[in-house]
Amino acid sequence: MNDANKDVIERLKAFPTGTLCNADPKARAMDAAIRQLYPEAKVAGYAATAKVGYGQNGGIHRAAHKIQPGEVLVVDAEGSRDFGHFGDLLATCCQTRGAIGVVIDGSVRDTVELKKMKFPVFATGTNPTRASRSETGEIDIEVKVGGTSVRPGDIIVGDEDGVIVIPVDIAERLYQAAVEVDSKEEEMRAQILKGSTTFELFGMS
Repeated sequence: MNDANKDVIERLKAFPTGTLCNADPKARAMDAAIRQLYPEAKVAGYAATAKVGYGQNGGIHRAAHKIQPGEVLVVDAEGSRDFGHFGDLLATCCQTRGAIGVVIDGSVRDTVELKKMKFPVFATGTNPTRASRSETGEIDIEVKVGGTSVRPGDIIVGDEDGVIVIPVDIAERLYQAAVEVDSKEEEMRAQILKGSTTFELFGMS
């Protein structure tokens, strides 16, 4: 990731996901079932993708082997909560290679260790059951995670409110729009504190 790309990621990360969604409808939110594993988890980076079958995580191992600094591993596990597809060893591998988080449409395990590592994880839940590595899965393909299509290189931003997907070609435009949204909301907040209501400010009267 070059300096220019890193800069836009850091600028987007400064905004809540809600503000980014307000800024452009092309910023698409994943299903609310995909949540932070721990409250401090926040992530913003480029997607590296993997898809695994039921009870499998071989594709996650393959993706972790190839992942690049600044990338977020995004995994289509078909929403399965029957296995812990991702745990502390995979997180250690990802973190050592410079990855900055994982988003998985499925369950994870080793929660205590993952929290201690401060490795940002967003998942549908937890399950201690081990997944199998007997299938190699698929990597570097378009996947569907939390009902949302994700392509390699898309921008992923996750915080307390959830995870959103931003097409890379709108990143700069979305950032500028987010600045405007944030400024407008601050102005509205000031008016509300002076006695106006949202009903009035949004022109609903």
